[in-house]
Amino acid sequence: MTQHIAPHDVMSARARFPAGLEQPEGSLRFGADALLLAAFVARHVEAKKHRHVADSSPVPFSGLPSGPAHVPVAELGSGCGAALLALALRCPQVAGLGLEREEPLVQAARRNADLLGLSGQAGQAGLPDVSDLPDSADLAEQADLSGVAGPAVPSGQTRFAVLDLADRPALAALAAPAPPQVRTSPAGEKRLAGNQHIVMANPPYDTGGRPSPRAMRERALRGNGNAAGGEKILDTFCRAAAMLLRHQGYFFCIHDARALPQLCAALQAARFGIRRILPVHARSGGPALRVLVASRKNAAHDAALEAPLYLHGDSSDGRPLWTAEALRFCPWLSRNDSGDSALFTAS
Repeated sequence: MTQHIAPHDVMSARARFPAGLEQPEGSLRFGADALLLAAFVARHVEAKKHRHVADSSPVPFSGLPSGPAHVPVAELGSGCGAALLALALRCPQVAGLGLEREEPLVQAARRNADLLGLSGQAGQAGLPDVSDLPDSADLAEQADLSGVAGPAVPSGQTRFAVLDLADRPALAALAAPAPPQVRTSPAGEKRLAGNQHIVMANPPYDTGGRPSPRAMRERALRGNGNAAGGEKILDTFCRAAAMLLRHQGYFFCIHDARALPQLCAALQAARFGIRRILPVHARSGGPALRVLVASRKNAAHDAALEAPLYLHGDSSDGRPLWTAEALRFCPWLSRNDSGDSALFTAS
């Protein structure tokens, strides 16, 4: 259940965000990656909102609903909630659902949502209480693709649940819309559409290196044990996103730039068409270290390669500084004291 947080404490926590978020001991601490992902998604949500306001007969955009009032967004591997909470703070029309397999991280995310006034606790006028979602064991019992309704989240709030993305029955139960949306492909194949308009993720990069002695951190870095039957971690994330998304919904992710070919292959296998790629560089003149990618479910590739985003310049004493460009794109970077000095870390 949510706890009561005084309004002035909520405002103080929001002013300091992302500083002050709870992160469990032994977990991989969030960093720039999570915040950049939230900013990337927010840019698209805000673009839709502005088009709706400017046009009395808005053209559907980015797989979002025709109005800006309610945008269901799920995050896969939500960690302590940094990315999803950032998005909900910036875009009040977002109804956030965070899915994470590590129980300590889910509990921390729920407390972070309470602290930021994003879980519907008493004191947030007009918002109903949104108690904890059932966890994967309960969801699996509800799995019925013929029409079980997935849990709804009110706009401006976030909920977090324990769920392993490799648990297909639980994921299917969570994804099932109400009423069921079943589409038939040109080949006559029936496909169940999910209930989320957007899914976002910062999948494990599965890089080499010395294993971490902390099991939870090691699983976040390399995704150990997250895939069943030998499925690669990117395939697991892309398949899960496809299950949760409604027809032609959008999947946004951030990933290691060196693994862009593998990400593209996983998206293709899950029937996503790539729509936008934003390369992220530490400095001008260096290689891209990350890519932010937007793709659309059941759509053809129509990719736009954006101008690179450069994060750092140098100060007079040689220390790295955030560029004005980076802070315009993601203002939270200037307040990130997550405790991990690395430029890029997973959420």
